[in-house]
Amino acid sequence: MKNTIVIIFSLIFSIPYLSHAGYKKFQWLTDGSCYAYTLFDANSYIIAATEQGDYSVGGVKNRIVLIKTDLSFNIINSVSFEDTIRGVRDIKIHSICPGGNGFIMCGSIDNNAIIADVDQNFNFLAVYEYSNANVFYSICAYGVCGKDNNSGLMFYLDDQNLGNLDGYQTPTAWEFHKVTYVGSVNELAFAGVDENRNETGFAFFVFDNLNKILIPLCCYGFNNSSNPNSYACITADNHGSTEQCIVSTSYGSQINTFFIDDVLGNPILRGNPKFTHPQNYYFYLQDVVFSQQWNNGIFSWTGYCFDVSSGYTDAFYIRMDFDYNNLPNSPFYNVPFYNYYASPNTDYKLYQVEHYFGDISCVGYYNENNSTGVFTAFPEITSNCDNTTSSLGEDHSIADISLYGINLNSYSIGSDTNYILYSQPRTFNTDTCETIPDENPTNSQKSTTNIKTFDIDDAKIFVSGDELHIVNVKDVADYLILSADGKVLDKGKTGTFPISVSSFTPGFYTLVLKGEKTITSYKFVITHK
Repeated sequence: MKNTIVIIFSLIFSIPYLSHAGYKKFQWLTDGSCYAYTLFDANSYIIAATEQGDYSVGGVKNRIVLIKTDLSFNIINSVSFEDTIRGVRDIKIHSICPGGNGFIMCGSIDNNAIIADVDQNFNFLAVYEYSNANVFYSICAYGVCGKDNNSGLMFYLDDQNLGNLDGYQTPTAWEFHKVTYVGSVNELAFAGVDENRNETGFAFFVFDNLNKILIPLCCYGFNNSSNPNSYACITADNHGSTEQCIVSTSYGSQINTFFIDDVLGNPILRGNPKFTHPQNYYFYLQDVVFSQQWNNGIFSWTGYCFDVSSGYTDAFYIRMDFDYNNLPNSPFYNVPFYNYYASPNTDYKLYQVEHYFGDISCVGYYNENNSTGVFTAFPEITSNCDNTTSSLGEDHSIADISLYGINLNSYSIGSDTNYILYSQPRTFNTDTCETIPDENPTNSQKSTTNIKTFDIDDAKIFVSGDELHIVNVKDVADYLILSADGKVLDKGKTGTFPISVSSFTPGFYTLVLKGEKTITSYKFVITHK
């Protein structure tokens, strides 16, 4: 039997390696944004990209798009799920994590909160809609949080039974933005703000996985206003014999962070570092993450700020190394590193930041002359950042705040209905972004000179018999061949010899050419006839 290999389409883009700050834009969606993504395994990410507009129905965003990529955000697989049963409505996905049959997500459809469950191969997606809640902002394997019209909501999550949620609500108008684990123990931490953004709060719970309930340990608030459209973000862990949490909010041109000890006993505020935007632009904090190491750990924020001079929004990423034992006088042993992503003609927003074995990346949204799409940022995280001059004004102090208890009421809601969103194959185009701005001009050690490149525009691939040929690459480049599920099947360097593909089974494959500054990805299919 003769093997026939047909090249069906190619995806071409340029990105920097992760050791250099930069960004990458994708026109994955029509009027699209990306609020959430999660680590899938050691080889790839899952990205939940939402707000896909269907202009046949007036631009209403009625699709959930899931995209599987490698660690450089090269697309491996993508599926669009259309709301065909419940009609045309706006869908948003705010958070995604491993769980259930593969992944669980939360967000909203119109003014109802939803939780969605999708298998690892994107074959089906089940949606649970809760008419008594407005939106869920954050989800993890055992917790989900958000708000209804009058209360902040925090629930235990049984990913095998999403029909009913049991948890707690605040009797006054709050909204909870983030849920996270407390170290390796069976505790959850939540953070949120009141509806007027005048108060910030955090709560700790024990989750009883046997009885499927949350047991409240404490719920505290303090007077500290944050900006509209800014989130209250939390990280928490066991440190020594007591639990600590770090709560961050943005307030005008500052990001305020509260290091709180012994949150389950007698809460003590140990430090309150603040960072001020150099041009006094307002911060809109969206996410915070840390590297699971309290001593000599990495702590990162992301979000966006409004550039009053240009009238556009600029995305930001801030990183510092801190030593919790040294609070409150000198919590940071390396000065904060500040990346911003700005253009005179483009709005950038970043919504989430992730750590991956020392690497950091962010996802969000861009709008360039009314052309919108998904925006991924690669902050510089090498040791070159350690001795840079700080881009942000710093203020380390003990805040003059008093913690007070927040009342909680037990609360339970059931799903309005469970239905399936049916998938439809989609085609995605990428937007080449060749110009990388100098995100941090104060970093004198950052350089993009003397980087070897190869010209991807003239590269050609063709198939002859059982061999894949790569020609017109002006310098030797690394190559990878990936299966449809992201596994590396073959790798090596380009040269005068072809690549044998005779042992490959029929199906879709991705060829990736990697230079020292650029990456090119081609999709092809193999059939046996």
